Amino acid sequence: MQQKKYGESIVSKRMYITGGIGSTVRGEAFTYDYDLPTDTMYCETCAAIGLLNFTSVLQKSDKNNAYADIMERVLYNSMISGMSLDGEHFFYVNPLEVDPEASVKNPDKSHVKATRPSWFGCACCPPNLARTIPAIHRYIYDESEDAKCIWINQWIDSTGTFENAILQQQHDFRNKKESTFTITNTNDLETEIFIRIPYWLDNVSVWVNGEEKVLEITDGYFKLILFSNSIEVRLTYNMPVLKWQANPNVKSAYGKVAFQKGPFIYAAEESDNESALHLYHVKGEPVAIDIEDAVLGPISVIDVPAQKLEQTEPSSLYYLYQKPGYLEKNLRLIPYYCWANRDTGEMRVWLNDGGE
Repeated sequence: MQQKKYGESIVSKRMYITGGIGSTVRGEAFTYDYDLPTDTMYCETCAAIGLLNFTSVLQKSDKNNAYADIMERVLYNSMISGMSLDGEHFFYVNPLEVDPEASVKNPDKSHVKATRPSWFGCACCPPNLARTIPAIHRYIYDESEDAKCIWINQWIDSTGTFENAILQQQHDFRNKKESTFTITNTNDLETEIFIRIPYWLDNVSVWVNGEEKVLEITDGYFKLILFSNSIEVRLTYNMPVLKWQANPNVKSAYGKVAFQKGPFIYAAEESDNESALHLYHVKGEPVAIDIEDAVLGPISVIDVPAQKLEQTEPSSLYYLYQKPGYLEKNLRLIPYYCWANRDTGEMRVWLNDGGE
C-alpha cells in the first residue's frame, strides 16, 4: 500500500482553491471533509502563512512538486490577498464570495469584510505578512545537506548562492513567455540541479546552452548535471487560462467553475461588472488580456463570455415557474489578490457554469 503524504487530507478535502484553510469562524477551524463554504469561511491570512511554512518543511524532506505547488498557490493567492496594494490595509478573513450588505446585516457573516481595515485590536496578520514577504527567499530554493543537489521550487526573479553553485533566474511572463536559468559552478564539483516545471505552463520547450533538449520531468522537476562549466537553461511556453471545477462533494461549488492564469486564481468583482454576480452564467472560451489599471497596475485580466439572468421584479416572494431569459454579457475577472482595492462591491471566485 502506498503511504499517503503528510497533509494530503488538507489538500484533497479541506483546502480552498486559493490555498486558504479554515472553513468556519468558530475556532477558525476545519469542520469536515468537503465542507468549504465560500461566504462564511475564515481562511485567515495567518493560517495561510502557517500552511506555507508547514508545506515548506515537508518539501525539504520529500522533494516532490506537489508541495511546491501548494506553497505557490498560497503565496500568490490566500496570503498576499491579506494585504492591500498600498500595504496599509489588511484582511484577517480571505473569502471567496462577498456581498457587502450581507457582511453588514447578517451576524453570521459579520467576520467577512468587503474592505480591508487599516488595523485590528488583535493584529497578528499584519506583522506576520511583514516578516514573511521579506523572507520569501526561504521558499524559492532547497539544498541537500551534502550540497550535491539544489532544487528550484519557485519561479521568482532572484539569485541564489550555494556551496557549489550560483543560480540566477529571470522570467518574462507577459511578453516573450520565456524564462532563463543561469547556473554557475563555483568549485568544479558535480552538482545536480532540479528545476520545477509549473503545472500551469503548456507547450514547454527547453534549450540548454543553446541546444534544444527533450523535457524529461520526474516528480515535477527537470534534472541537470552541473560539471565544471556553467549552464544556461532557457524555457519557452504558453500560459493558458485554466478552468477548474470542484469535487462534486463540495456543495458550495457544485455547478460552478473558477479560472486561473499562471499561479493566480481569478475573481469577478463588481468594480468591473454589474451587480448581482450570482445571476451570471459563464459560457464560452475565456480570453486573457494584459492591461494597465490605474489602481491595480499592469495585470492580466480574463474576459469570459457570459449570460446574465434577465431580471424582472415579481410581485411575490414565490411564483409559478417561468422559463428564464438571459442577456448576453462579458464578465471580467481580475487576480484574486487584487480584489477590494477599488470600490466596495460584490466579489466571487466560483461562477455559475453555463456550459460550453
